[in-house]
Amino acid sequence: MTDVQSSDIFRLLVPFFVNNNSFKTLRVTCKKGGDECISKIAFALGQFNSLTDFTLFYASAYYEGGASCEVIEALAGHSGLKCLSLNNFPIGRDACTGSS
Repeated sequence: MTDVQSSDIFRLLVPFFVNNNSFKTLRVTCKKGGDECISKIAFALGQFNSLTDFTLFYASAYYEGGASCEVIEALAGHSGLKCLSLNNFPIGRDACTGSS
């Protein structure tokens, strides 16, 4: 499980994600950073498409920010995704366009 202390870690890891086609599982705990952290995670997720298992746990109480659809839309490119877990992270009743 990756503990995101600084959301910039995802910007730095993008080359690893892009160049590693066998990268299948990502588990992230976001302790702080709100929309900025979630947006950077979404950006990184949108740069590659190999995930089969993704978990995002928002640890600073229930996430109510506006960036949740960014993550869902970024995950739409991961066509092999079989397991998705979003803990303390709402996608809303109507979900997002990326999940349809």
